[in-house]
Amino acid sequence: GTQPGPAKSPVKSARLWISTDRGKHWTPAPLLRTKDGYRTVIAPWSLLPGHTLSVRAAASDQAGNSIDQTVLDLVPVR
Repeated sequence: GTQPGPAKSPVKSARLWISTDRGKHWTPAPLLRTKDGYRTVIAPWSLLPGHTLSVRAAASDQAGNSIDQTVLDLVPVR
């Protein structure tokens, strides 16, 4: 059988940062809340060919659950 998932709780806060130097420096990325979640736009001039885009995201919900996740070299830039 399967286990039921956790009860849904509304998102309280969400933040996103990007890095083009493997996390040495992080730049906040603007988030736009939509009916389906969150969206962001990353300016293409901030991405240098031959580098990678790393992402860090943090979020919490009204039940007190939270996550802080970092993914280095998520997207290669060509």
